[in-house]
Amino acid sequence: MGQNLAGLGLTLDDIACRRAVEALDLDPILNDLRAAGVPSHQLTWLAYKQIGGIKRILILRDQRTNACQGTMLVEQRTTGSESFLAVDALIGGPALRAEAMLQRMLCFLILRLETMDERPAGILARFGSSRLCKVLHAIGESIPEARFHPAPDDRVIAFETAAFAHRLAKAAGLACRFQAARDILRDDAPAASEGRPALAVLDLRRAEEATVVEYARKLFRDRIRRGARTQAQAPRLLPHLQPRVTAVALQRG
Repeated sequence: MGQNLAGLGLTLDDIACRRAVEALDLDPILNDLRAAGVPSHQLTWLAYKQIGGIKRILILRDQRTNACQGTMLVEQRTTGSESFLAVDALIGGPALRAEAMLQRMLCFLILRLETMDERPAGILARFGSSRLCKVLHAIGESIPEARFHPAPDDRVIAFETAAFAHRLAKAAGLACRFQAARDILRDDAPAASEGRPALAVLDLRRAEEATVVEYARKLFRDRIRRGARTQAQAPRLLPHLQPRVTAVALQRG
């Protein structure tokens, strides 16, 4: 297991060994996430999740108390011809910090793509809240040649990327709920949709590996404005959402 400084008084545990993943005790993690304010319906999902096939687990911990503040589960899957990552994430705390930390975890994961046996062609995210969707979209807007599905605008449809996204969802055995992600990005999702699983995909097939690494490292090291430490307002991340994240030391796990 590798441990990395994540800023804002947090560390990021990178658990990538199958034996360590299978030996992980979920009970204290669930208790910590409950205390951090993660909704009960999301905790129920994690409690019944079979983690035996999980490729990697990222855990955010409070540097002072070691309590878990967020976690990301990563599965490596294939459509038969395309390798991809399927991710789920739970995170507590104020929205501004939560989205900043999700950005950290996703960028950390992207920086680890080069260490995997087969470079994933994309990332499929399943989420029960809007945070992960907004962060994944912002990252896709930041990395040249990366593509995000679904596009917020119905009139802009990249059919090749859409077909890729549906192949990933089918291979992961997930019902295609991409419309919910589009509603989230338009900020007009009905309140009832919060908590209902939705899907989004980051397509990295056209992006050069060196370019992906360069931009993911920059985003990982971006500074968060001082207000992000205390505000609980919905943040605006990355270029079009204007993020800045605290400088951190990224250690190789």
